[in-house]
Amino acid sequence: FLLVGRLMVTASMQRSSKTLARSSLAFLTPDSQVVIFNTYVPGLIFNLRLDRPVWVVGPEGKQTWMGSPYVSTRRRNPALGYGKVLVTFDQFTDAWKKMRHPPLVFAKAKHVSLLEQQVTAVTQELVRVDEYVLVSKPEQRSIFETRR
Repeated sequence: FLLVGRLMVTASMQRSSKTLARSSLAFLTPDSQVVIFNTYVPGLIFNLRLDRPVWVVGPEGKQTWMGSPYVSTRRRNPALGYGKVLVTFDQFTDAWKKMRHPPLVFAKAKHVSLLEQQVTAVTQELVRVDEYVLVSKPEQRSIFETRR
């Protein structure tokens, strides 16, 4: 029974990541910075079919990154030509403020308030699948659009 239960959880997460990725593709552009905030969604990066680094954001001193304690203890340097992939909350806050294009952030719905508190900004939910959401900076409307 324990083995069947474990398989069900794994299969459910894979379906969620596939559905989340498919639902999110409409928002991805070639220059989108994709971020996974304070969680890890197994299979998401594969299902998004990205050919560039995805930031995985977590608190300083996190014990398990991307589902592995090995990654947290053996942080390797990024591949040549690419920046960091494992990013702390503070590093992400600084990057959020400097980004020209809004990042696309995958998170658990329960962590969105932590994200908004961290970056001191409101986010806009773009996609929701089970317990996961895709959020970004709200669309900026021009003064002319709001006066109509």
